[in-house]
Amino acid sequence: MSDSHGPKYQEQELRVPDDPSLTFQVARSEQTDIVKPPGISNLQELGQLKAPAGKHPSKTFAQIYAEDPNYVFR
Repeated sequence: MSDSHGPKYQEQELRVPDDPSLTFQVARSEQTDIVKPPGISNLQELGQLKAPAGKHPSKTFAQIYAEDPNYVFR
């Protein structure tokens, strides 16, 4: 995953609380708090997680963002 800020931006600590109940099947809502999966401390680690299902199963989130950025921001 590359962006205009470079890898150091991706390695910055995510300063939001963990949500142990977070799953990828949770329905979206208009108003949600920002949370992250347990054990993820930066965007680079988040990008290495694999999508469990959906349009891009088994691809990392970095691959999905690189190949289909509109899918990420729906």
